[in-house]
Amino acid sequence: MTGFVPQPTEPPASAPPPGLVDLDPDQPAASATVAILGALFEIVRAHEEGVRRADDPEPLHDFRVAVRRARSALGQLRDVLPAAPGKRLRRELSWLAGATGPSRDLDVFMEKLPAYLASLPAHLAADAGAVGERLAQLRARARRLLAAELDSGRYRRLVRAWPRTLAAAAEPGLAAGRLPIAEVAADRIARARGRVLALAAGSGPSAPAADLHKLRIACKKLRYLSEFFRSLHDEAETARKIEALKVLQDVLGDLNDLSFQRSTLHRLAGRSRPARAAVAALDELLAGLERERRQALAPLLRSAATSL
Repeated sequence: MTGFVPQPTEPPASAPPPGLVDLDPDQPAASATVAILGALFEIVRAHEEGVRRADDPEPLHDFRVAVRRARSALGQLRDVLPAAPGKRLRRELSWLAGATGPSRDLDVFMEKLPAYLASLPAHLAADAGAVGERLAQLRARARRLLAAELDSGRYRRLVRAWPRTLAAAAEPGLAAGRLPIAEVAADRIARARGRVLALAAGSGPSAPAADLHKLRIACKKLRYLSEFFRSLHDEAETARKIEALKVLQDVLGDLNDLSFQRSTLHRLAGRSRPARAAVAALDELLAGLERERRQALAPLLRSAATSL
């Protein structure tokens, strides 16, 4: 085993992510949620053109994260906004997040591939060159499909509906929407943390991939809430907990990426003997990385109750 460990693909958690807003603890929950979703909408619009150009993976990353954060906010704060328009917007954001997935997964694989190849014997790395070419073709196709979605009527309707939904929800009408955001934030963070700790307690290095996927999603939801409401809590303590969440997320995210990469490799093996041998060597490398990352989970899961 080479000891190669995939590097995290998201920026450090020590600096707040873009698009977060300063909230007043006494601000009605509905207006705070509208402010959060409005800031995320601006990020999505700002990165549209970069996603279409497809000459840099970062606009897609930022676009995708903003979409996922907005969808998460609508889900975890759904009782503070009018139900029907919020549900429709969340459904459309789920569609958009799904549309961005293949391109982002392939971006990450292409980013990691040179380091993977450098860990192989020279003759196998040379034979695996076709894998990179095929991945580039798959990514180009995924980007074309994504660009078509951004040019679709469905996306244009989503872009029109997002600010309209927020404008209609700005005045709190529901009881939960009138509560102080500090009260709602504390409740939602406590619930999300409880779910993370329950899933972490039932997981381990040998846990099924489906269980680790549930834990990864729960960690994302807790991290997003912690970041949305960062201005309401002690900065140092919040930053420490977000950083601990990020470390756990990175390991779980690596496992998710490796699963995608291995399944993609199996589809790219081709018929030639050298190509199959190179793909088999790459797959063995990725399987070893997967074992390493699973072992790295053990201390993180043990310390979750105190670190998160």
